Amino acid sequence: MKKISAAILDYAKPVLDELPPDTSLETRREVIGFAILVWNALVMVEWGRPDFLADLKDRLATLEGADIVTGAFDRLVERKQQRHAHDDRAVGNWEMRVKHDGSLSLWAEARGR
Repeated sequence: MKKISAAILDYAKPVLDELPPDTSLETRREVIGFAILVWNALVMVEWGRPDFLADLKDRLATLEGADIVTGAFDRLVERKQQRHAHDDRAVGNWEMRVKHDGSLSLWAEARGR
């Protein structure tokens, strides 16, 4: 099984790729944080807590710009189901950096049930 950090970067890639090239590191971190939030909610479903995902989607629907956020949410849910359906590790602590070549580097702690 690949490192959780590699799985998260692969999973979040379509949402990250939508960002303009000059997007700040802080915004990229926020997008990764959002992707990890959705990933963990999906893992909670696997761990027997289906309410986590529904509650998260309901909360997102109340935000300003909800259609953009819920669109990203739906793409992330689909991506997890397509590419990482059997990965039931949650993400604990994590840190993201940008390498000298501009690519993202992610360190993340995997957590099991």
